[in-house]
Amino acid sequence: MGCKIAIGGDFYVGIREVERIDDSVCSSLRKVLDEVDFKIINLEAPIINLGNPANKFGPNLKMTKTVIPIIKKLKIDLLTLANNHILDHGTVGLEETLMNLDKASVQHIGAATKVSEMNRPKVFEIKGMQIGVVNVAENEFIQIDDVGANAIDFPSNLKTILELKGRTDKIIVIVHGGNETHLYPSVRFKETLRFFIDAGADAVIAHHTHCFNGYEYYKDKPIAFGLGNFLFNVPGQNIDWSLGVIAVLKLEKNNPIQIEFRPFLQNFEGLMFTDTLPQNVRDYFESRSDELDRLVSDDDELRNRFDAFMDSKKKQYNHFIQPYSNVWLHRLFSKGMLPSPWKNGKKQLLLNLIRCESHRDILIKLLDNENSHPSI
Repeated sequence: MGCKIAIGGDFYVGIREVERIDDSVCSSLRKVLDEVDFKIINLEAPIINLGNPANKFGPNLKMTKTVIPIIKKLKIDLLTLANNHILDHGTVGLEETLMNLDKASVQHIGAATKVSEMNRPKVFEIKGMQIGVVNVAENEFIQIDDVGANAIDFPSNLKTILELKGRTDKIIVIVHGGNETHLYPSVRFKETLRFFIDAGADAVIAHHTHCFNGYEYYKDKPIAFGLGNFLFNVPGQNIDWSLGVIAVLKLEKNNPIQIEFRPFLQNFEGLMFTDTLPQNVRDYFESRSDELDRLVSDDDELRNRFDAFMDSKKKQYNHFIQPYSNVWLHRLFSKGMLPSPWKNGKKQLLLNLIRCESHRDILIKLLDNENSHPSI
């Protein structure tokens, strides 16, 4: 006797789009999901009324309580909250989200307003099996004053997994991380996900990149590098944003977990959701899958793809590290009319401060302290 668990990627439905998630869309989603015994998706934004945007770089997302009936219609059993948007409206927004979910009896994992609860895993009994779930995220706007989402922290994560080993049949680790819109896993991210298998997990599933990134079996255990979006209604996106997968895990007590993928289209050319792919989209998905099957084991090729991705982002990141805070100064810098203040010696110092863990600890605290002296 075994069970099946479905895991989907990022769920975000804007206020104006909720009405588009009608019964036909829910029925299409349910058709994909109802074959399993337990369903998990990632809640990519806080569920709040008004909110107060947090001080961060990037968009501050939010959803209203109108999405909760959608979650209930889909019979989602667990929401993962460890992600880079759950604190978009600060700890108050997270607290309101937790309250809204608890009132609706929607289970969640991966974020809390108390330090003692952030990294707490959950154990579910599914068809006679004890299944442990751990949810972590890369350290991108996930904590304020040391509370918020559960971070990737190898010593802490290892301890959590080891504590689960004695009281579970299987352990699933769900990770929010990777390079957004990059079509392939980086070697660094691949090794990060493999760590969780080495630590004792039986399957590792990742999302955050907003595109499908393939999978592998490592030590006979499945790792999915990126599921793409589940529902994420940002208009005008390309096929990679819109083409996601649901990972279906098949679990048996005495056998390794097996993984299958259910591809679908969402938020594409006015279409909200379909699991019936047009032939050209199915051909594209199969081509991407074949390419990823070939590449995920080739570290040299993954590095080449990451280098190409980095080149496409070089201008953007070069602006990130400049001290200019005015948009016009950035435009002058882009035109070569303002020099970069970071000379080679300064670049080496910054590289060392960021690369070295002990220096980075101090740098993070210094930058996080609003009362730091501006001349430091």
